[in-house]
Amino acid sequence: MKSLLKIIIPFLLLVSCSNDDISENVQPNNLLDTKVKYLLFNDGIRFTDDHFVFFQLDSIVYEYQNQNISKVIGGFIPFDPFSSFLNKTLTNNMYDSIIKLNETYKVYTLPTSVPYYFADNPDNPVEYIINNQGIQQVTRRDGLILNYEYENNFIYEKNESGLVLKKFYVENNNISKVEKFRYDLNLEVYNRTEILFQEYDSNPNPFKGKHYLLGAFYRSFSENNFSSYTINSYNRLDDGTFQLYYTFETTTSFGYNNDNYPLFGNYE
Repeated sequence: MKSLLKIIIPFLLLVSCSNDDISENVQPNNLLDTKVKYLLFNDGIRFTDDHFVFFQLDSIVYEYQNQNISKVIGGFIPFDPFSSFLNKTLTNNMYDSIIKLNETYKVYTLPTSVPYYFADNPDNPVEYIINNQGIQQVTRRDGLILNYEYENNFIYEKNESGLVLKKFYVENNNISKVEKFRYDLNLEVYNRTEILFQEYDSNPNPFKGKHYLLGAFYRSFSENNFSSYTINSYNRLDDGTFQLYYTFETTTSFGYNNDNYPLFGNYE
């Protein structure tokens, strides 16, 4: 018996050491940066319009602490003083500082002197509550609270009064469409904008669950990665019907690394 133990114990120690070596050598697929062309900034949470230009910076950079993104280098500043909050340009002079406490992510955008819309308070963080079931709540810098409700293949974004601001359509664990509603003083929809997400792959999405990252809000809902999207916006006519007045389409191709993650940028 003692002879058998002399054989088994060294073997178990060898296997254990080998497993430790494997776990130590496995590198996470953490993005170090992302090209702007793979992001969509008009998420209706941080910003209330879509006036973005990118002539100064074409990518943003991530820094990590304990495998969590703690800093995002790259943010927007207004570049035209005569256009109020419109015409924002991406610059590396702005950055997000992300503080995680249990299920809450507080995103502070610094320097704090830049408002993005009326009543925006740059001193406040955008707060995201995210758990294993997905995003639950967002508190914007002006105090607006957005709640997320899950029902079958839909996700509803609602304000505190229960008014639906966005409706997400889920197919095969991916977001296929998002509808955004704007209401008049009578709480009737006067504008409806839809975003159609298309050409999904079957590969892992590095942004899944990371709703708090700049420009990654829509990607963060899906298991996989879309390579094209279409935006259609409709206005209500006097007879109550809606007419298309704006459409936009874009396609962005990308390759994959050795672990089949999309090459939105460089990985660790």
